[in-house]
Amino acid sequence: MEKFKNKLIRRKNMMVGFGFIALSFILIMKFYVEDLPNLPEWLSFELEFVTGLFLGLEIIFAIYIIKMRKALNNEEALQQLYIEENDERKRYIRAKAGQPLIMILSSILIISSIIIGIYDMKISFVLLGVVMFQMLVSVIYKLYLLKTI
Repeated sequence: MEKFKNKLIRRKNMMVGFGFIALSFILIMKFYVEDLPNLPEWLSFELEFVTGLFLGLEIIFAIYIIKMRKALNNEEALQQLYIEENDERKRYIRAKAGQPLIMILSSILIISSIIIGIYDMKISFVLLGVVMFQMLVSVIYKLYLLKTI
């Protein structure tokens, strides 16, 4: 259990570090980049999208950090988190639904959407639609597997 506790501490510290990086990007975009004169409307929209993306990451990081801090402070919650993370049934369902690969592909598509959004917003919206569709299909299939297995 001590090994799992050290793993959680490392994971929490990494999330705090990534959270600070995302927060710094948000602050740079809000205070420096948006105040530039003659900023085109499409670039302004792209910056708002990236800011919202980083804000969403901040919220996700905060939720997981709070969850890990609760587990680190309470032995019962630590045991419950250990059981939850090492549940073979959920691991099988996640693998069957293709979630590890879906997350990687979705991240690549979101990054490419941000890059392509600088040149053409229509293609950027199409890529974001593809990301949402593939994640929706994966979640529906995962829920189906949770009910049947």
